[in-house]
Amino acid sequence: MRFTVDPPERLTDQRAILAYVTGLDRIPWPTRTRIERTPDGEPATLLLERLSDDSGSVNIPWPVEGFGELMLCTGILRERAEPYRLPLELARGTVNLLRNQLAEWQAIRLSVPPEVHEKTAEAIDRLAWAAVRQDEAQQCTGWADEAIALAVEAGRVLAGAYVDQSMAVRRRGGGRLPVLLGSDLGGALLDEHTSTMVLRGFNAANVPLQWRDLEASEGTRQFAVPDRQIHWCKTHGMRCFAGPLLRLDAGALPDWLTLWEGDFENVVACASEFIEAVVTRYRGKVDVWQCAGRVNTGEALDLSEH
Repeated sequence: MRFTVDPPERLTDQRAILAYVTGLDRIPWPTRTRIERTPDGEPATLLLERLSDDSGSVNIPWPVEGFGELMLCTGILRERAEPYRLPLELARGTVNLLRNQLAEWQAIRLSVPPEVHEKTAEAIDRLAWAAVRQDEAQQCTGWADEAIALAVEAGRVLAGAYVDQSMAVRRRGGGRLPVLLGSDLGGALLDEHTSTMVLRGFNAANVPLQWRDLEASEGTRQFAVPDRQIHWCKTHGMRCFAGPLLRLDAGALPDWLTLWEGDFENVVACASEFIEAVVTRYRGKVDVWQCAGRVNTGEALDLSEH
């Protein structure tokens, strides 16, 4: 995909490095980006290359007046030889996201402030002007910038209305909202001073239950530390979280599991045995289980994302 940016100085190397393409499911493709510049001050061109040629959205950090630099995205675009105008497509994508979110929240009967409708209408008006002025780079960019700023401001007001009304619904039952603030207890027992400070500042705690620590040798599991950590939580009235039970990175998996690298079925069998042993031991003692974390990192055991 190719995008022109005018004035060219708005397209910095840092912004280009952080740009990427996502599909309809919002999952990013590995994307290579580069900038083509001309010496005579002509618009810069951003090129994004990937292995797939499916349609997708471009995501890039972009300056928005009054809000600083935000991660914006275009609408769904197809690959083509003719370059798109980046500010215009970011405006189109931002307005589209706003209208979709507005429709979803109206469907659940959110009371929408008039300001949201006014700014949304203004944003659509500016987007329309930008779309019909594509042959005049400066004016197109100006209208697009205004459309983005108006859409972002409308989104801010809309989100505030959602928060206020959803919190009001939760408070109808009376009393304080049930809020948990917790700390991870780590792989060792807390000393007396740290324990006192944790109890003073938190009402929940997480017991990590890291496979690497609990089963350093295959088939031999050591539960002494988590036993005492969970008992400590219950003794002091702390809500007890535990996990993640499975984390697919080198810092969480036991070293002996590399013996089964490439043997997916055995990896699954070993993980299942470990998880079953942990859940069986602590069933009824843990308030919230974290089942898995970082499962899409691809950092361990030469596993594909699938």
